Amino acid sequence: MVRHLALAFVAALAATALAADKKKIGSVEFTLPKGWTVAEEKPDIITFDCKEKKLTGLVLDIKDLKPDVVANAKKKPDEFIKPLNIFETVTISDKPEEEKDGGLVYTWSGGKATLKADKAKGTEWQVMFVEDGKSPIVVLVFGQLEKHEDDVEAFYDSFAKVKKKKK
Repeated sequence: MVRHLALAFVAALAATALAADKKKIGSVEFTLPKGWTVAEEKPDIITFDCKEKKLTGLVLDIKDLKPDVVANAKKKPDEFIKPLNIFETVTISDKPEEEKDGGLVYTWSGGKATLKADKAKGTEWQVMFVEDGKSPIVVLVFGQLEKHEDDVEAFYDSFAKVKKKKK
């Protein structure tokens, strides 16, 4: 009996810890991998970083953008991210690709860039547009992406539609 109670308690603690790591923006939720921390959290933008692994990024709700602007941004992501004032130069090495999974449509692309803050330093970047038919979001991650590919993939794989609570 005590063992069952202990196991139930540990399971409840684990579920609480996992729920605490979940973030929501628009109608999409995601989980930051271990070691990634939120730098800023507002209703329409969440910025994060992982100093240990030299990764930085943001998740931005773009529901207020017109559909044709979002469509163009997905085709030409470099033109979309340049005005964010993070990069000095941006080149695309991965042409935009689209995938559907779990009721979401993902369009992603990537490349190389130089940072405005350190023009001598090149970086890798990936941008992913996530759409659920209601509120599109954009995810931008940059830094040593290839070196930390497993963490970046786990982050992308964590995206899901927010489940409606049953009444």
